[in-house]
Amino acid sequence: MTVPTSCQAAVLTEHGAPMELLEVPVPQDLEEGAVLVRNRAATICATDVHLAEGDVSSKQAASGLPVILGHEMVGEVVRTNQADVDSIGQRLEEGDRVIWTPGYCGRCVECVLNHAPSLCLNRRGYMASNPADYPHLTGAFAEYGYVYPTSGLVKVPAVLPTRWPPRPPARCEPPSTPSTGSARSTSGRPSWSRAPARSGSSPWPRP
Repeated sequence: MTVPTSCQAAVLTEHGAPMELLEVPVPQDLEEGAVLVRNRAATICATDVHLAEGDVSSKQAASGLPVILGHEMVGEVVRTNQADVDSIGQRLEEGDRVIWTPGYCGRCVECVLNHAPSLCLNRRGYMASNPADYPHLTGAFAEYGYVYPTSGLVKVPAVLPTRWPPRPPARCEPPSTPSTGSARSTSGRPSWSRAPARSGSSPWPRP
């Protein structure tokens, strides 16, 4: 499949202002184990709205502008660099639909001892980098997306539709919010939320 050198993305350049449709580079050289996808669907989480409005703080997400928002997405595999299977051993081929997580280091206390990679101390998150910087496409509101080598990556079953209705695979993130909050509240570590979170609630604390 031919990969363009650039694509369009909705870029947040100013909090509280409309996002701008800009041309963003598409990485031609991938890290070993990385995957380039063509985004097919993305949901809008409340976190995206809060970050866009500038009324939520985070050490990583949208801490600097410009940035591409969006972190609940499904895409089609376009190119891989030695990433032949997904995280559960299913073979990956061009055109397969996938969902994915941030990248985790696999070496910190949270990853190794606490078995909680979602709390990784060195994670490579999305919505966290300037689209001018490699790997450029670290948000879902773009035509293409970059999957980190250490991201959790799962092929979407053929029986699931990409778009609504009834349950798009891009909605895989909401259940992880309450489960992560529950894990933190019972571990003695700071919790984003000690109450059950509703779908679409923000995993980052408000000011």
